[in-house]
Amino acid sequence: MKHVGKTPGAVRSRHTKRPDGGLAEFDPRDREHLTSLVCAQFCKGLRVSQILVALKRDHGIDLTREEPYEILRWAASNGRLRYLAPQESVLAQRLVAEYSWLEQARVVRSAEPLDVAQQAAQLLAEIIREHKGSDIHLGFAGGGLVAETVRLLTGLLQTADELLVKRFIVHALVAAPHDPRRNPNRFLQWFLEPDLPFETTFVGLPAPAVVNWETLDALRSIEGIAEAFDRAHEIDIIVTSAGAHWDKGCSALRKLYETTARPETLHALDQAGCVGDILWQPLSTSGPIELGAGVRAVTVLDLAALRGFVGAGKRVILILAPCSSCHGPKPEVLSAVLRWEGAITDLVVDSRTAVDFLRSGSPERANSEA
Repeated sequence: MKHVGKTPGAVRSRHTKRPDGGLAEFDPRDREHLTSLVCAQFCKGLRVSQILVALKRDHGIDLTREEPYEILRWAASNGRLRYLAPQESVLAQRLVAEYSWLEQARVVRSAEPLDVAQQAAQLLAEIIREHKGSDIHLGFAGGGLVAETVRLLTGLLQTADELLVKRFIVHALVAAPHDPRRNPNRFLQWFLEPDLPFETTFVGLPAPAVVNWETLDALRSIEGIAEAFDRAHEIDIIVTSAGAHWDKGCSALRKLYETTARPETLHALDQAGCVGDILWQPLSTSGPIELGAGVRAVTVLDLAALRGFVGAGKRVILILAPCSSCHGPKPEVLSAVLRWEGAITDLVVDSRTAVDFLRSGSPERANSEA
């Protein structure tokens, strides 16, 4: 083969013979065919020199020494090749045994948030495939990690011919700030892909990202905004990530408050022992923090409603990955959430967070009335 461009799609075949006498021709537009062969050999652990020999021997394909590297780079950058982190089944079993209200726990042996998102997407895809109705209501709260999970989820569902669900109703659980770099609703774009085998409609939350506690009730009754709150009971599955390291300033919620809130609100949250946030609401080791004054993020569901949501047979999936700012694990947030019995049903977490949490000793469970 002779290289005539920058991608595998620009590699054309010579008319070379396979060992069985057939011609080894490839359509130059079918980069995926050639890429699949190179990646398959690479994933067997073969060196480039061995890949060249295998392609020549088995398929009659001649590549230069540089071309496999180019093909592998293209495959990785276009989502065709990536590392699949293993699960830690023993740690997951320990979490489910200790916290029996969890339906599932998946512990991912990785320090990379994308690996956690991959397992979360697979879990969510499995739950969706088991859904019996033709419609499913999904509520998403979060930023980058949830957006990555949805991106991977839509990829998994593109060829889901057995899917019973024909319509996704996607609920935004958090209002978006004016700064698009901090938009927690970035996940929405992935449901707009034209190749998805289902219809998608949206229930948005067209409201300010942060308001005073005193004006929240009035905001919930405004036409155009009220629908998001009125339809919250329809949601079948909530998917959320969690912010942590509140004292280090890593939490996206804290950063939002630092630009929009009065100093006394942050001081009050610090005094209340805030360790992080879930559903864009502050959380301490004792449970949700309800200041009742100052400012708060506008969210469709209050944290206090989660137990009732779970009690009604709904699912709440928490995705915990290493911090995107300091790259550290989040055992303090995991501890706070699991103390709060029955607030989530499913957990996908990185192994460092799970190990640090379990090593510190599972905190004594708060009673269900706390």
